[in-house]
Amino acid sequence: MILFVDKDDQTSGFLRLTSVSFARTSPNPMDRRMDIAAYFLSLMSVLDMEGETHENIREISLMIASDYVKPKNKFQAFIKRFPVLLIRSRIGKLLIRYLEKKLRIADIPMGSSPG
Repeated sequence: MILFVDKDDQTSGFLRLTSVSFARTSPNPMDRRMDIAAYFLSLMSVLDMEGETHENIREISLMIASDYVKPKNKFQAFIKRFPVLLIRSRIGKLLIRYLEKKLRIADIPMGSSPG
């Protein structure tokens, strides 16, 4: 279970734990990123309550974030570069044309209403 630590003003310094475990199964893509955001907010809250300076909190957070996004092996590095390689290929250009047709919205002349 993933918990988010929140400093509650009414309890004068006690921590309120809020579960974000629903985020992994949510259909909303923004919810799926909530677990890493909860970890960072919890880290910052705990370090702030321990009296760490904002500069130290920033440095620790940046070290964790850069380690999180850094590829761990050659396969992950390839997967990270794959979208760029795909878009430059002939198949990628066809895919972009297909998506452009799918997403194109007809222009509405000035002064007329869409309905």
